Amino acid sequence: MFEGSHPLDYPCLIVGGMPRVSSEPFRRRPARGYRRIHLVPFNGAAGWHCFLSAEVSGNPGTRGSGFSGPLDLSGRNVLDIGAWNGFFSFEALRRGAALVLATDSVTWKYPEYRGRETLELAAAELGLPVNTLELDAPELDRVNFKVTFDVVLSLCMFYHLIDPIKVVLALRRHTRQVLVLETVHDGLAIERPSMIFYPNRELNDDPSNWWGTNPAAMYWLLRRAGFGQVFYHPHPMHAAGAPHLLRQRGVYQAFVDDAALAALAPEPQAWVDLDAPGALRSLSLGNFGSV
Repeated sequence: MFEGSHPLDYPCLIVGGMPRVSSEPFRRRPARGYRRIHLVPFNGAAGWHCFLSAEVSGNPGTRGSGFSGPLDLSGRNVLDIGAWNGFFSFEALRRGAALVLATDSVTWKYPEYRGRETLELAAAELGLPVNTLELDAPELDRVNFKVTFDVVLSLCMFYHLIDPIKVVLALRRHTRQVLVLETVHDGLAIERPSMIFYPNRELNDDPSNWWGTNPAAMYWLLRRAGFGQVFYHPHPMHAAGAPHLLRQRGVYQAFVDDAALAALAPEPQAWVDLDAPGALRSLSLGNFGSV
């Protein structure tokens, strides 16, 4: 682990230069959540984050696939906002990304989350060169990177933002091809674009949760931010293991233009094209399991 020159404006901790370590430290750190990073067979490091499963239906071959779907990450630069323990950053590298920058703030600053600690231990064990930068999402509009990011990941973060619209506009500025965004749904019976504000602990008894959106609001926010085409998919854990929760969360892929879609996902497979006639209305009526 060392600090050194980096292709970004800010000095970053380069993770991946650490000597390999035994899996024993992970056994001494009880898992507190659901982003399971597979290090060796039957072992894993976990970080507590938005009750998601790293695998779809327990199949290791589907790690992260419910979020990134058919995206071709080979040779891409990836920015992971709110990376926590780095699960999706590691998956991007496993899927051929050329450079991955993991960023976070709260889960790295406060010791009870142990996000940075878990990321660095996992990076050493996996031998994957994840670059890291302590950065709070609301600061994105003031950051200029020396590299462009083909793929930007914003997973389980939107509803934690007091001003999410400002952050989405900044995410568009940093996205060259596609943004993958996961968030909480609310107002599903409302056809008009709607965001529900949680002033206290209305969502999961957590005062850091501020907003729930319906698909129409998320679609139009992404389009007005400058993305050319938006696709939708149910949250992978809810779709696979908890059908009654299917409506509560969703994943959106927002492509900058048709060229980006053709380059990264020529066959979107089961993802719902929200530009298709009736797609948004269908979701507002609760047809979340039709994908």
